[in-house]
Amino acid sequence: EISILMSDEEIDLSSRSADLAVRVKKPTQANLIFKKFVNFHNHIYGSSDYLKIKGIPRSINDLDKHNLICFGSGLPSPVSNIDWILKMGKEKGKRKAKFRVNSIYGMSLAVENGAGLASLPDYMVADKTNLVKVLPNFKGPTYQTYFVYPESFRNDRRLEVFKDFLYNEAKDWHY
Repeated sequence: EISILMSDEEIDLSSRSADLAVRVKKPTQANLIFKKFVNFHNHIYGSSDYLKIKGIPRSINDLDKHNLICFGSGLPSPVSNIDWILKMGKEKGKRKAKFRVNSIYGMSLAVENGAGLASLPDYMVADKTNLVKVLPNFKGPTYQTYFVYPESFRNDRRLEVFKDFLYNEAKDWHY
């Protein structure tokens, strides 16, 4: 039986609220085992409906004319430089976010529903046919993910089977 808990916050695996995690930061706790998983890349996306109304940005400066959706201000982020879309191409200052949400998934939903443009991980939009990558030559942060589990699961066959399953699924991802 598998239950998935999705959160942008780091769950304490030693509290047994989860048996394993896929994280975007290398763990620092001594009692955790981790293995590199997959690299993810971010690009700017907008819905086709939004882009029909607001137009497709052709340059970095065109972002100034768009509604930008960003991660919640001042909140801990799972990715460093998560609001790069606000600073890209700006020597001084930065653009203003029109809308902020403290979840990458929430940002994705806002983009899907036509609220504006956001920097999203490519894997989140791979099967969303209504989303369009804009300014494709500009990449946002790339981050390494890690498969993490407590030392107590070192020789657990169930964990090994699940890890093998995830790695097998991920081998065909080209993000």
